[in-house]
Amino acid sequence: MSETQAPTQPPKLQGQLPTLGALIEGGKYAGLLTDDDGHAYLLVLLDVRPAKTLTWKAAQKWGAEQGGVLPNRVESAQLYRALKSEFEPEWHWTSEAYGASYAWSCYFNHGIQGYSSSSASGAARAVRRIVL
Repeated sequence: MSETQAPTQPPKLQGQLPTLGALIEGGKYAGLLTDDDGHAYLLVLLDVRPAKTLTWKAAQKWGAEQGGVLPNRVESAQLYRALKSEFEPEWHWTSEAYGASYAWSCYFNHGIQGYSSSSASGAARAVRRIVL
């Protein structure tokens, strides 16, 4: 996980994973993923939304203020698959830069990812990663 996020203690799962969309740790469970180092974690979509669209840097700051981070590209694809109905059908920032002046986004109308100028305004959602 490349973004900085305070470690969250795993919830007591009693041998099974939550159902997709189940309330857990301040949000909705979106799936079990692994990071680049092979560590498994639960992905949780936080229940908060910013009041307006934000530039990429402002969206990153907002996500941190919520106790989470912007989702990366893999997580955005998982969020589209598991919790599409929780998103407005518009593009949302990811945590990943594309060069010096652009950042990746995911369009939640159809799941396609692309990049936009990081100074453009876009929607944002925050996630929490619970390492197992």
